[in-house]
Amino acid sequence: MKNRLYTYLFALISGSLILTACKKEITSVDESNTALKSTSVQNQTIHNDEVQSDEVDAEPIPEHNENYTFPQMGNTPEDFIPKGTAFKIQYQTKGDLNGDGLEDVVLVLTNISDKDDVRPMLILKQNQDKSYTLDKVSKRAMPDEFLGDGYKQYYSESITIENTHLKINLSTPNFNGSINYTYISTEEGLVLMEATRFERGAGASSHYTLYFLTGEVDHIFTNQMEEPEVDTRTSLTMPVTVHTFEETYVESLIDKIYNKYISSHIPD
Repeated sequence: MKNRLYTYLFALISGSLILTACKKEITSVDESNTALKSTSVQNQTIHNDEVQSDEVDAEPIPEHNENYTFPQMGNTPEDFIPKGTAFKIQYQTKGDLNGDGLEDVVLVLTNISDKDDVRPMLILKQNQDKSYTLDKVSKRAMPDEFLGDGYKQYYSESITIENTHLKINLSTPNFNGSINYTYISTEEGLVLMEATRFERGAGASSHYTLYFLTGEVDHIFTNQMEEPEVDTRTSLTMPVTVHTFEETYVESLIDKIYNKYISSHIPD
């Protein structure tokens, strides 16, 4: 039995590495939770009380033509596209992000003349007169759209504002993987509140949620070769850390936390 599980685990990790190289895509958190919680769960709690903080440094942004500035004020979202550039609005969502009762706007821009360029995400705060002020810009919050071979790395992408939370949802082809992450406004600015990743390989799947502001980690490993399927749930702790909207590559952060706190607890 242990040999079979090693085989399935190897397949899962291999699939995970391939997806990571392609920078995976994502199904919704609710769908993943529903599927995983429908099977039997064995609970295991492990406390890492002595772990040290390991804030992930901002990674370098690829060099492109950045001889442009974002307007600071505007009456419409289109007013914030840098003049003289090939940027267009790719995604747009509206909602009250800071709890002031006004309808803010979040934009994702794409460079239609350079598909390998970064995709800036802009936070526009609505003013009382219904105009907008540029509040924040991140060139890291939204992952690259294309892989090195020219294929889209995510099958579906969405951004939403729900109850003052900014949510980004990404899904891989065939729903073999997903990443969902949520930002929330705090005194430190707009920061990551939580992130969830789902990965499915040959004979097994892994689903974990990272709660950055409380230091909790919830991991579910599903052995799909058993009848019935068996879930092993592991509760871990990690340092409470602040990861800002402007400076954090979420995919890289998730990978590093997985390798440091989760990978060693995959069942034998």
